[in-house]
Amino acid sequence: NNNELCGIVRALNATLVRFAHDKFSKFEIDVLFESNKGKPIQWPPYMYLLIERLLDASFVEIHQSGGMMLVFGVRLEPESVQITDAGRRFIREISSRQM
Repeated sequence: NNNELCGIVRALNATLVRFAHDKFSKFEIDVLFESNKGKPIQWPPYMYLLIERLLDASFVEIHQSGGMMLVFGVRLEPESVQITDAGRRFIREISSRQM
């Protein structure tokens, strides 16, 4: 019946939102939403650990700029985090569930 179907849909929506909160930190979700604004986020390589789960899920990817700079004698190659199509789909799903 229709009430049962609505209950199942509500339960599935709650499960997806709970999955997002259980799998990813608030910081990772914030990075994902920020990267969805269309501009790459500059990201230092030594901080990959903070977004490792997003990288593992293929929701974001790293792009190298090809440049190089020295900061206090440390060689840095600027990189940026950009959202993938999978990341955009995930955002659409959790946004439609009113996270």
